[in-house]
Amino acid sequence: MERAAAFDSHDMNTALLRLTSFLTASLLLASCADEQGPPPFAEVCGQSGQALVLPLAESSWGAVLGEIDDRLLVATRGLDSHEPDARVDLHLIGKCGEDPVSLGDVSWYASWLAADGVLYSGGDWGVQLHELTTGRTEDFAPEANWPALPTPFGTITLERNGGALVLHPNPLDASVEAITLLEFTGDVDRSHLQVPLRREALDGLWTDGAGVLALGEDDEVLRVDLVTHESTVVASDIEQFRVVDDGQQLLFLRDSQIGLHDLRDGRETMLSDVANITLAVAYVQDEAGPWLVMHPRDGQIVNLDRHEVLPANGHEPIGIYEVGDGLTVVESFDTSPFIGPWGVCNYDLLEEDGTRSRLADGIGCNMDRRPKLSAEGLIGEASDEVSLFPFDGAAPEPIGRTFGGSFEIVDDHVVSIDDQEISEHKTRLVIDGPRYGEVLSVHAAKARPWKDGEDLYYFAVGYGLMRVRLEL
Repeated sequence: MERAAAFDSHDMNTALLRLTSFLTASLLLASCADEQGPPPFAEVCGQSGQALVLPLAESSWGAVLGEIDDRLLVATRGLDSHEPDARVDLHLIGKCGEDPVSLGDVSWYASWLAADGVLYSGGDWGVQLHELTTGRTEDFAPEANWPALPTPFGTITLERNGGALVLHPNPLDASVEAITLLEFTGDVDRSHLQVPLRREALDGLWTDGAGVLALGEDDEVLRVDLVTHESTVVASDIEQFRVVDDGQQLLFLRDSQIGLHDLRDGRETMLSDVANITLAVAYVQDEAGPWLVMHPRDGQIVNLDRHEVLPANGHEPIGIYEVGDGLTVVESFDTSPFIGPWGVCNYDLLEEDGTRSRLADGIGCNMDRRPKLSAEGLIGEASDEVSLFPFDGAAPEPIGRTFGGSFEIVDDHVVSIDDQEISEHKTRLVIDGPRYGEVLSVHAAKARPWKDGEDLYYFAVGYGLMRVRLEL
């Protein structure tokens, strides 16, 4: 792959003309809006107002996926590209659009991680490697299942339908031969392997950088030393496992019972009263401090310090968030049965001793529509209104609108997409709060704004990725 092609002079002039018209229209709309007045813009990327970071064709939009080494990883696609096998183009750009690199195309549903100047993407179809400096893309391990695990000694993959654990000593040099660390001739069930919504941990495969843990064919958890390539048995009679507690414990399945194995001293504890045993390890949802949420259907919460299981309370926990002062917020679906990561959630406060109390009910939740946590409380959306739900039990305080979509918080203002009264691809990005209630753009794409400190990135249809800094 070559570096992202620069616009020729005609393309750039066209983009600048469109951008000038766009900014003029936005400012005219802002001057006619609510009595609070237009929000002032600070200088960003050497100019006042909104900066065009990544120009795109009129038929394209995208999403900011994350940040790699202080640069933005951006996926772009066509406005009408909604097929299950849709592809997206990956870009790595500076926060003002400098040094753009095209990283090729991947599935919209690809998982990804970055390490040592390389982006890995993949799924059940194999693993691709994208070099971050040049944009070179190759099929790194076409027979591998996700994940790829980077280590100081190379990148680890499970290949040949899970039948081999392979170390690639130099991922950037295909001439360096891969090393098979373990080869499984028997039947090893790896159907539970999956990448969770949060990528800090993986099921059935884990590395601390010096060694890797994997499930062997004799129901043994093996540790392979990445220097000597020798393997030792860590635990026996294990059907599934997941490394938890910052790499200190194994959560495992044995004879339809869940247990914890301490990797420091080998101590094991079997846990009781865990529902839906056969899938509980595979569906660990989240972990925060000493607490861990297991399985979304009739799920339980485990205390990793005391090896205790809290009884189910009639809801389906899917997330857990540490907020300090001995408090944790538990996120649970308010619907049953579990049908996917979309819907309405309830939120409980969980104290160190396991006491739970209701914090908020009926809050919109899905993968792009997460509540926010502040020092004062939880900020969530219900009935198109964003409210602060204080940790101290005080009454909820409305602070803005969301128009039924995702939102971001800048200072004490809500920034959201309003697509209720405008055509399909001509939505509005709105800032709403105590001082301003303003239209920032009449062409915002239906994509979650990306917050970086006090700056916001959003996609303007017909223009591209915009960056704005609000003086609030």
